[in-house]
Amino acid sequence: MKRTTRTIVVFAAAAAALVAFNPAANADVTIPSGDVYVGTVSLGSDPSAGITDLDPTGLLIGTINTVAHTCVPKSETTTINDPSARVYNGVADSIYIWDDVATSTLDSCTGDKTCITVKLVDQALDDSSLPTTNTTTTTACGTGSATAMAEQVVDYSNVALATGSPHQISMFVNGTATDPTVNKTVATWCATRSWTYLATLVGPEYIGSTPTAKCGS
Repeated sequence: MKRTTRTIVVFAAAAAALVAFNPAANADVTIPSGDVYVGTVSLGSDPSAGITDLDPTGLLIGTINTVAHTCVPKSETTTINDPSARVYNGVADSIYIWDDVATSTLDSCTGDKTCITVKLVDQALDDSSLPTTNTTTTTACGTGSATAMAEQVVDYSNVALATGSPHQISMFVNGTATDPTVNKTVATWCATRSWTYLATLVGPEYIGSTPTAKCGS
């Protein structure tokens, strides 16, 4: 009797190809564990002949499952609040201490670690005040969302403040999302927002502002 030959399909290769095709779409795919066999068997012969167990401990399937479950967020939303300033008047100059808060929230992948770094930068539009001093960054992290506050100190001449000194203050946000199951950064973003104002002896008088914009937009 003529024997019919049947080829065993390698499950691991098919699963790996699925993940490589669209890893983000497979964030919720579950690939069952089990041995992976490859080889050719002739019907009527010893079924174990010519069969090789490629993954007897299930390590290969475990690796595929880890890759398949890497969670890449669909998008993120960054909100930058309006800044506020405390004013400290001196004899010849005055100090503004600015602070502002920003929040980034992931769309999906709410278990990913989310970190944002923020800073405030002030620019005198008429060169009438001293440069921004002590520009620092603040970083905060959370699960699926993060909120951080930036602070900035600006020194103004009281002569300029008496008539209103035009300035622009800008908030900058840089964020990352990390999938903790594989310790891999899966998304990065940045955003900014600015306000134009007159610096006066009693505080800022806002002239206008820009909406929150993503980098490159």
